This record gives sequence, C-alpha cells and structure tokens, in this order.
Amino acid sequence: MSFEKHALGDSSFYLKTGSIYYINTNGALKGQLKELKLKTKKMKIDPELKMKFECFVIHKHNVSKVIDAIPELSAFLSSILETSFLQKTYTWRTPQIDERCFPYQREGILWAIETKNCYIADEMGLGKTVQGIGFMDNSPYRTALVIAPACVVLNWAEEILEWSSNWTPLLLGSKDQIRSQLKHIQNRDHIAYITTWSQLALQGHLFSQLNFELVILDEAHKAKNPDAQCTINAQAVTANAQSTILLSGTPVQNSAIDLWSQLSLITDEFGTFDEFAQRYAPPIEFHTPNGMQVKHTVSTNLVELRKRCLKYMIHRKKINVLKDLPPITHEKLQLILKDKDVYQEWESLTGKAKDGEQIHLASHRKSLGIAKAKAVVDWIINHVSANYPIVIFFVHKDVHTVLANAMNQNDIPYGSIVGKTSKEDRQKYKEEFQTGKLWIMLCSEAGKEGMTLTRSSRLLQLEKYWVPSAEDQAHARVHRIGSENPVLITHAIVHKTMDDLLLAKIAYKRKVIKELFGKELMTQDEMNYMLDRVQI
Repeated sequence: MSFEKHALGDSSFYLKTGSIYYINTNGALKGQLKELKLKTKKMKIDPELKMKFECFVIHKHNVSKVIDAIPELSAFLSSILETSFLQKTYTWRTPQIDERCFPYQREGILWAIETKNCYIADEMGLGKTVQGIGFMDNSPYRTALVIAPACVVLNWAEEILEWSSNWTPLLLGSKDQIRSQLKHIQNRDHIAYITTWSQLALQGHLFSQLNFELVILDEAHKAKNPDAQCTINAQAVTANAQSTILLSGTPVQNSAIDLWSQLSLITDEFGTFDEFAQRYAPPIEFHTPNGMQVKHTVSTNLVELRKRCLKYMIHRKKINVLKDLPPITHEKLQLILKDKDVYQEWESLTGKAKDGEQIHLASHRKSLGIAKAKAVVDWIINHVSANYPIVIFFVHKDVHTVLANAMNQNDIPYGSIVGKTSKEDRQKYKEEFQTGKLWIMLCSEAGKEGMTLTRSSRLLQLEKYWVPSAEDQAHARVHRIGSENPVLITHAIVHKTMDDLLLAKIAYKRKVIKELFGKELMTQDEMNYMLDRVQI
C-alpha cells in the first residue's frame, strides 16, 4: 500500500499501512516520535520521487508505547492491535518435552516457552532445530511458518515428522505452490509451512498478509543486513506473530552491528540502528573510487551488550553441555607452492590494495585456491581410506574441478555438495558418506549448513573464509551430536599469500566473538602477530 496523507491538529503526516506501519512527519509530532526512540527507515513517499524520507517504524512491539505517548494517533494505529492477535488469549499447557532431548535442549525449550520471543544461539551441532520444534509442539498456536536455507528444508520436514506429535510439515517451493497452499491456511490446523530465505525475499508480501502466529527463522544471521530484502520481509512476517524464534549458531559474523536487525525481529529494546551503532559499532568513514562509504567494523562495549542480550538470547557451547562429545583439535598444514606466480602476485598487492579494489584480492584468492588444491592432492591420497574418510571445504568452482579430477584419477569414491547440487542429491551423498560408500565429501560453502557428516573425524579446510563463523559452521558438520571419535581440523595454509590476510581478519573477528560468546581459534599472541604483519 502507498502512503496516505492525514491531518492531526496543526500537523500533517504520511502513513503507510500493512503488516508494519510507517509514518513520515515534521514539527512537534516528529519530535514526539523521536523521543520514543522508534526505529526509522528511509522510504519513498511518492514513487515518482527519487528522494527518500525518514519514516518511523510502528508495529506490534511498540504500538502500545506510541498510543500511550500520543493518544491522538490511536485512531490511526488501532488496527495494528486488531491484526496482531494482541486481543487474543492463549492458554499454555504444562510443557511435555520429548524424553529423547538432552538436558540442555529441554532447558532451551522451557526458556523459549517462558520468553515467547527469543534467540537460541547455541553452538553449531547442538540440535537447535529440535528446540524450535519443541517450542512449536508445546505452544497453543495453530499456524506456523519456518524460514530456513534451501539446503535444510527437507531436513526440517523430516525433523518435524520425527519430533512433533501435533504438527505436519508442508514445503513451499515455487510461487504458484505458495499461492495455492496459502489460500487454504485458515482452514488448516497445525500445518508447519516451510519456505526458504530466497522465497521470503521474493514472496514476502504473500506471507506477511497471513498473520502466522509462530515464525521460526533458522540461520537467523541471514537477516543481519537491515537493508536486505529478506530482512525487510522478515520484519513484515514477524510483525504480527505472537512468537518469533530465531535460531543460529553464528549470530555475529563480522562485528556487533550484525545483531541489531536480528534482535529487532523479537524486541524494540535495542533502539534505532543509529543508536545501536553509536554504542556498539561506531561508524567509520573511508574513501573509495565510488565516493565516501561507512563501515561498522569496530565493536565496542561488548560486555554491556552481552548482558543486555541475556534477556533474549541463550548460547551454550558443546564443550560445556556435551561432556561425552569427543575433543576437537586444529592443526596447520603449511603448503609450499610450485606456482611461484601466486607468491609474486601477492607481493605486488601487499600494501597497495585498497578497500575499493577487492577485484584484485578476489582474483588472487582464486589463483591461490587452485594452486593449493594441486599441492594438497598427495596429502589427501596418503590420509584417506574407507575407514578414515575426509570432508574437504573449499570456495571456488575451479578448485572443485581440480579435486574432483584427482579423485577420479585415483579411483577414490567421493560426493560433491556445491551450489548446483539438488536437495535429492545432497541427501543421497550424505547417506552414502555416512554408510561408508564414499571416502571423500567435497563441500563448497553450500555444504556448511544442515549437513551431518559425523562418520568422518577429519576435515580439511582447504580455502579460508572471510568470517570465522563460516568456518565454524563447516567444522560442525563433523563435530556435533553423533560424533564418536576425536575430530581433527586441518587448515591448509600458504604463507606470503592472501592466507596471511585472511588469518589476520579471522583472528580479529574472533576476538569480538570471544567477548560476546566464547573462545577464539588463534591465541592472542598469534592474532597480534598476524595483524602486525599484514597491513592491507
């Protein structure tokens, strides 16, 4: 719906209605709304105008606060109360937790029932899906929407069938299927509709009109960018939900700013983006070929932020709650490349590449990956066998080609989980790997979510990622519930290349994550050494 102009005494304002209301105004009314510290968003009031105006965001979390402070707006905002189920009374029965749940999972379910809107941020591999289903199964709701990465929607359906006594899963894929199924939603009870983040971005307007009572967002860190379409639509879908449950083992990937838009899905307590940023991730301006840009890469006041998050977020680590889980060890495999051009390329980039020239870094990173793949083949052949399978994570398609050719030439049975791998093939490869038919599983970043590969106790991180949480997700494929043997993670490193930069970046980001959630991979001395050594 478009903005409509309204009069209020001597003031006037523009109002856009829907699942979330947006108000643009000036004068005294603007001052009153600013005092309430509402979130703001820049939007076009007139589609013909290129200019964007600052609009205040009003939804179920803050509508009562707005009406109490500015009663004159009640006539314009009261419909939010009607459409967001705030008038409906729910009766919560005594929780009945599945006996198969671990004690910490039971605690997580009970905590979620108590809070109603929360973030389960347990470390990867601790069964957050089961906790989300446990909440759903014990809730009084009759409509639910699960938003998950495409690679795990089948897993969600299977888990609901296994762990829920009340709900039936229904996958929503194409646009036509979504439209067809959602026509009947009000006539169905306890159907858990499952869709993907990409479909949410494309079809969010369909979901937001249906007032789901419960919304579960799996891998909720995908909503860390407040300007992304999937985040905007997630705000609309959750605005009228009675409960919103966020699930992610990696809520912070770069800096504290990642948390703001995620937390705003469950509470307004953290204020506006600018207020949050000034306190926990101050803006830093820098020049690029495209002009001045702002980043929020430095995190501050993290102890305070952690304490404020305790009300809404629960985080447990494997080492603390799974005492019988085998230990995990990290080692470095230092490779020496035959291709000297890779070293020379990095030497020419060091100290010269700027933030606006990422294309040069991307090209070098790809060349480095291919060279590392060639250099590590002998290591793979010497370490893999039917009894000692290996999971290998990489980034680039050309790296996969090198590895796949090497496996074929040496008659090593392998499977590949890459971006184009279908849901059905993902499931087939996973089962074949877990049953011993495959010795090697080649995984791009598409394989770091929703895969259980616990038959392997060895993982090779061939190419480094930009964020530590991405590597943590990958490593959790082999170190999770079901792991029986000590896990060894091998990091293939080539010094005097971009690996030095990536190690430094990851170490710095781990320092932030450590202050919020737990341990870092590198020691403080190692991190300082890398940060001092690489200035790029």
